[in-house]
Amino acid sequence: MKRTTHDSGPSREVLVVEDEPQMRALLTDNLEFEGYHVTAVESAEQALGELAYRSVSLLIVDVMLPGMSGFALCEQLRCWRVYARRSGATTGTPTQARSSRLVM
Repeated sequence: MKRTTHDSGPSREVLVVEDEPQMRALLTDNLEFEGYHVTAVESAEQALGELAYRSVSLLIVDVMLPGMSGFALCEQLRCWRVYARRSGATTGTPTQARSSRLVM
């Protein structure tokens, strides 16, 4: 049974990046039970695709992913944020680059 006591919205968005299906399902199920809206992907590349178009409040990232590692994903997100701060860009950059809630 899922709890429905929490408001959903941008502050309740979570992106899980985990390549192991059982762990991804476990994280997703538990976060959804707590009222979060969860998007789960299996690679850093998929995560970048998701983050290019929308904002999340929390990233849960496995560091040992096939292809791009979780560490490389975090570094890429930092670069997006630095670019947005320096350029003052408000369009044409990933949503997370403009989000003041992204903390790494």
